[in-house]
Amino acid sequence: HAMTANSNSVADFYAGVGVSRELITVIPNALQMTEPRYSRQQAREILGLKDEHKVVGFVGRLAPQKRLHDVIWAFQLLHQLVENARLVLIGSGPERDALSDLATSLGCRDRVVFAGHREDASALMAAFDAFVLGSDFEGMSNSLMEAMSLGLPCIASDIPPNRELITDGETGLLFPVGKCPDLAKLSARVLSDAALADRLGQTARDYIATHHKVGQMVAE
Repeated sequence: HAMTANSNSVADFYAGVGVSRELITVIPNALQMTEPRYSRQQAREILGLKDEHKVVGFVGRLAPQKRLHDVIWAFQLLHQLVENARLVLIGSGPERDALSDLATSLGCRDRVVFAGHREDASALMAAFDAFVLGSDFEGMSNSLMEAMSLGLPCIASDIPPNRELITDGETGLLFPVGKCPDLAKLSARVLSDAALADRLGQTARDYIATHHKVGQMVAE
């Protein structure tokens, strides 16, 4: 009699496989705006990072749709452009060993932190300087929303669900799916331009606070 979807993209998917559009209501993901559980220093200590490290991070399942092989390829380029660059992957999944092997083959394994599954994953984002998401499919990414709510500059693949959260150049930066050089360049730009990083992070946080708070979603 009715169906809900957490983004317009998911609604379009179900409409495409035969569900009447009239039956579908979009109720977007929402979250509580809270202060970080850890300070930047505490989060970095937990992850074995130093203050001078420039940290790009991801939180989520280590699964094919996340295209983390693209993220590692991009990081291989990035760490040659940005001194003390580090990549942190928080989460577990079927591609864990293959991704570690890829980082080893590219000569950057010692700069990549595989943190595994963590109950405090969102709190550990306080250690990041930027958040990356390279997925070829999402519903509406909770980890992207959490990163935005923390005021992190976010760099995400240019797919419809991510465009529902990120306006390129305003609330984050978008790159074409699979374009590792583009991801590397945007990451280097964010890590080397503090003013840009601060602006993107603040507008991202303001967007989530304005459009995706739990109270607002429930009221609507």
